[in-house]
Amino acid sequence: MMGRRRTAVWVLALATAWVPASSAQTCTTPTSASSLVRTCSVTVSSNAPIGDWVVNRLGEMTLSSVATLVLTSPGTAAYDVNTLQEPVTNVRTVTVKANAPWNVTVSPNTVGTPSYWSTAADGTYGAFVAPNSTKPSSNLQVSLTLGSGYLSLPTSNAGTTTLLSAQPVTASYAFTVYFATTWFYQFDTPGTYTLPFQFTLSVP
Repeated sequence: MMGRRRTAVWVLALATAWVPASSAQTCTTPTSASSLVRTCSVTVSSNAPIGDWVVNRLGEMTLSSVATLVLTSPGTAAYDVNTLQEPVTNVRTVTVKANAPWNVTVSPNTVGTPSYWSTAADGTYGAFVAPNSTKPSSNLQVSLTLGSGYLSLPTSNAGTTTLLSAQPVTASYAFTVYFATTWFYQFDTPGTYTLPFQFTLSVP
């Protein structure tokens, strides 16, 4: 019988601040546990001496928590159906403020590509079998609805999975992100599996 499997997923982004682009303002999830808020742009500038003002696109994304999201350890039932849906208590809520239409995406935040989960050997079985070092990032899924509509993360850190797009201007819009993971007897040997990922808010 296979041993207990442990999983952990990090929600802290390795990218630092918002990145201005020619077509959009974007910002990623905070990199510090001391801050839940990431502001894309708050710049207001004067463009004429007669008092005309240019107001930039504004976007602010607040997470309910930047603590590590510890996923449920899969048992045989999860392996039998190849999926483990996280309970309603194990979620992240994202709140957005924006003065223009906006999008929120999620992506792996790994150094290399393709994107794999990092692993650590199991204390009991590590001497006999290594954890799966090529578990793809697509084995983490997200949804805005508990129990349905799960979307896989891309297999590359250059890709994105769209949670919401072309959303209207809002003073405060909150949504909940639910998670699920994929497991296979033949691939996912005992060990600790960790995947960093990030949410990105863009205000095109």
